[in-house]
Amino acid sequence: MLPSSPARQIAERIGEQQALILAVTRDLTAAQLTAVAGPHAPAIGFHLWHIARWADIVQAHLPTMDTTSTSISGEEIWEREGLAAKWGLADVELGYRDTSMGLTDSAAQALALPDNKTLLAYATSTFAAAAQAASAVDNSRFVTPGRDPLGREITVGGAVLNHLLHLGRHLGMIEALRGVLGLHGTATR
Repeated sequence: MLPSSPARQIAERIGEQQALILAVTRDLTAAQLTAVAGPHAPAIGFHLWHIARWADIVQAHLPTMDTTSTSISGEEIWEREGLAAKWGLADVELGYRDTSMGLTDSAAQALALPDNKTLLAYATSTFAAAAQAASAVDNSRFVTPGRDPLGREITVGGAVLNHLLHLGRHLGMIEALRGVLGLHGTATR
């Protein structure tokens, strides 16, 4: 059997990374989810929320990404379900596009995020939507120029790869924090 296309292989890796993130966060207690290892190391729950927020932005942005705008024309699950209000975060500074980007370490640690079940439900839905959006990018669309949500000129494929890289970074942080908590850290065993 021939391997799938490069764009398809990358989309598959996104799905794999997202599944690993869910696997290493699913079993955590409230105390483990909110444990802070140090003043510059946000809790695992923060990482889960942050990466779910970015997956939400990716799924809303990729389908209509072009060179003219950084606006997100697709619908974010966060907005559609009014999650900031439901989670008591409507009046809290959440950083750029409510992703925590730009928050100080102390502000990030002070976020009162919901319980693990609620965070996992949001992450599961955004991860599925982001995987679907990435899967819709074929090899020809992969090289199409566009602008990412930060306004940077990039190809659609570059935006997909940035999402994969971002997932991997946060998965590694979550694995390390699990180890600090005395838990088995690796997601692949």
